[in-house]
Amino acid sequence: MKVVIGLHDVSSTSRLTDFLRTLFAFDIRVDLVVLSRVTGAAAQYGLPEASKLLFKRGVSFLILQDIGDYREIFSNYKIIQYSASKGRPISKMREIGMEPERENVLLLFSGSDAGFTSGEIIEGAVVIRLPEAPRELPPESALSLVLHMLSEKGE
Repeated sequence: MKVVIGLHDVSSTSRLTDFLRTLFAFDIRVDLVVLSRVTGAAAQYGLPEASKLLFKRGVSFLILQDIGDYREIFSNYKIIQYSASKGRPISKMREIGMEPERENVLLLFSGSDAGFTSGEIIEGAVVIRLPEAPRELPPESALSLVLHMLSEKGE
């Protein structure tokens, strides 16, 4: 299984670095981190810091222009988007037919406080949320909850 983590639409340096630090708190092997629509301070100061953090841990990263690029590049991956307002509530990965040890997966989070817009939901993606969190979470919080579910391997 290959695991790719994506963060879309981030403008805050601290949000970007906190997201990556949260990712590194887990013992899950991540093959690639993808950042898209990085603007403002995150583009100017956050990307160099992110690059340094990822390089130190031996994780590759890719920068994309916008959300549509994910579908093109990761067409053979199961794409899972976290969206409290648009997602289906799940408690275990098996509820979406996820077989973590057999499938390549892209976990995609919104860096915006408002979450993904309807136009940012990727066609064919599985959109999830946690039943206990009906409102949008900061991306680092959503990431930690989804990684916890992934580490349980659907059990």
